Amino acid sequence: MKDTAPDIASGTTSGLGPDHGRLPPPRSFDDLRAQLLQAHGVGVSADDPILLSYTLHRVALEEVAETLATARGDLSAVVRDASTEYAVSLRAALDALLSDSTRQRLIAMQEAAVQADRAVLALRRTVRWLAVIGALTVVAALVSLVVLTTTLA
Repeated sequence: MKDTAPDIASGTTSGLGPDHGRLPPPRSFDDLRAQLLQAHGVGVSADDPILLSYTLHRVALEEVAETLATARGDLSAVVRDASTEYAVSLRAALDALLSDSTRQRLIAMQEAAVQADRAVLALRRTVRWLAVIGALTVVAALVSLVVLTTTLA
């Protein structure tokens, strides 16, 4: 078995939980024979063909683990790329929304400024008219006073 082979039974964690892409190191044939003797009470010789099945299963398991590790890497890359694309599109949409919103606010502020200028002009015209009316009132009062004074005298 390679040194870089995954270790399923180690229970090592990758930050998100156990790393299920790693295989435990293979057992020695002596350990297997001892376990078979203990569990089943059957002794197996060192050259028994049943040990071939362990080796074949182990090779198949290593191939599956490598395939899963490759698939996991490919899936991680796809998810990373998709999330990056999504983040870029979301950022662009937010920028466009904020730009539109800011543009709309600027337009509203410009309209409010135009309306305020019109209101100031209208107020100035009103003040002028009030000044003219006030002056005419004073003139009318003076004329009335002169007329009353001359008629009474």
